[in-house]
Amino acid sequence: MLLEMIILILVNFFLFKKINFIGKKLNLVDSPDGNLKLHKNTSFTIGGLIFLINISIILILSYFLNKSFFNIENKLIFYGIFILIFLVGFLDDKKNLSPKIKFILLTFLIGFFLLVEPGNKINSLYFSTIDLNISVENYSFLFTLLCYLLFLNAVNMFDGINLQLCLYSFLGLIYLFIYNHNFQYFYLFIFFIYFFIWNFNGKIFMGDNGSLSLAFFFSYLFINNYNLGNFQGVEQIFIYMAIPGIDMLRLFIVRLVNKKNPFK
Repeated sequence: MLLEMIILILVNFFLFKKINFIGKKLNLVDSPDGNLKLHKNTSFTIGGLIFLINISIILILSYFLNKSFFNIENKLIFYGIFILIFLVGFLDDKKNLSPKIKFILLTFLIGFFLLVEPGNKINSLYFSTIDLNISVENYSFLFTLLCYLLFLNAVNMFDGINLQLCLYSFLGLIYLFIYNHNFQYFYLFIFFIYFFIWNFNGKIFMGDNGSLSLAFFFSYLFINNYNLGNFQGVEQIFIYMAIPGIDMLRLFIVRLVNKKNPFK
């Protein structure tokens, strides 16, 4: 564990020191426009790229050190879809994709993922507080797809205030560790501590590439842990995922009242 921690500390130190260079080279520059982008200084939307590099390093180290990768069974399938979702966000940051195109791409990727990884589908909803189990097996594909898409869009909209998504991710990692006891979650704390410092100063944002890939990462892990029986009931997942969900509902209402497109 110490070796992995040292490698991640050094890699993140180097990457965060070079955010200006990386951001300018990739043209992932986020400048204030006085409309939706209200930050004061030019920033760089490369948080997702650095997060992807961290996930890649953990995956490679887990392979060579013969360790688990967040208890993910089909690592390459997960990693492949993770990269493709990152690329959708990357294109959105660079080209400003229309909400319709982004929705179609995400629906296709998540749908394909659930077809090749049926073990990540939600087949039942167990409410531990009232001891009620509701089967959704006949609609598990559509229901799970809807859950993924709602959470991805909610987190994408939730990434609007400095530190907000970072602190939410901290909470998610702690939450997963309490129920899973996988110490690999602490590897990602290194990335988020660095990101916290630079995001606090307004020098780096997650961007769509970060918010979408991060949302997919947490969606998979929460569903995976639920199917493994690590959560007592769906309430424990709903409590966590409702935070950006409620904010998305608030944002929709505000935009509709102001006669704006709620999806843009």
